[in-house]
Amino acid sequence: MLGIYEKALPALQQAMKRHLEDTNHLADHPSVRLCRFALLEIGDMVEFGVKSTAVVASQQSRDQAVGWLALLDSALACAGALEGTQTRSDKKT
Repeated sequence: MLGIYEKALPALQQAMKRHLEDTNHLADHPSVRLCRFALLEIGDMVEFGVKSTAVVASQQSRDQAVGWLALLDSALACAGALEGTQTRSDKKT
């Protein structure tokens, strides 16, 4: 739950926002349109995730997931973010 709502969905949301910033809105209108609508849905999912993890994820479960969440952060950094356009890191945890 923490991996999806605190790492994967925010990374996807950021990748789509970056795509909208970087793409030519006229030449690539189909992907722009798709991203605009997808961002609405993803925003709702992220908001739901914030609320649900606040209720469901105890501090103990967060403490147990520290290594897993760090691995996800490391994987995203090594890939150059979800879309691969950011500076890549070779940092391993």
